[in-house]
Amino acid sequence: MTSGVIERRAPCPLRVLVAEDNDIVRETIACFLTTMGIGVQGAVDGHEALRFWLADPAASDVLITDHKMPGMNGVELVREIRRHPPAGTELKVVVYSGCLEGADVASYVALQVARLIQKPCLPRDLIAAVLAPNMPAVDEAHASSRNRG
Repeated sequence: MTSGVIERRAPCPLRVLVAEDNDIVRETIACFLTTMGIGVQGAVDGHEALRFWLADPAASDVLITDHKMPGMNGVELVREIRRHPPAGTELKVVVYSGCLEGADVASYVALQVARLIQKPCLPRDLIAAVLAPNMPAVDEAHASSRNRG
């Protein structure tokens, strides 16, 4: 028998900027992050994400970005943000994409992104990447691209 008490998690102080051109994917990411108490600001592409970030770098603790977006891809977005130290070099970046080639992976590794996550993934994997300590990492996406050739 249960006590009828519903466990509620304290709001997470993290704020995430999500750069994703697919409305459904962006809104889905925002939905499962906000249910964890994480603040989310959505951007429809890399240009909009860069505008949001430049307007207030302190408003984002983490950037989740797609790679393939019209106008400015994820590598270009991260490269522009990294040009603005210290906030730009300290921003934790998680790349969430379904189409990363070896050269793209190498670019992200050079830009010291925290995680490269292959679409689709379980929400818990993306949340874990957001909550993990900010350390540049090479994960399965990078390892598999090296194994391909």
